[in-house]
Amino acid sequence: GSSNNTVAYTYQWEKSPDNVNWTTITGATSPTASITSESTETTYYYRRKITCNSSGISYYSTSTAFTTTLTLQTKIKISF
Repeated sequence: GSSNNTVAYTYQWEKSPDNVNWTTITGATSPTASITSESTETTYYYRRKITCNSSGISYYSTSTAFTTTLTLQTKIKISF
């Protein structure tokens, strides 16, 4: 099928804590994905599996790492 025809392909997003062992993200089946943050100070890798519906052949995108960090801003009031 045409590379511009999204109906000819199915998508499945996956995540991994180590860029080796992958699990599917439930409901993440569109060409783009919104990532929900994980626990702080953690890194997860994400990739997209693309399957051609007519041939059944699957390809994987290059994985991308996201790290969730936490920045605390504290205001202190000092009275003398």
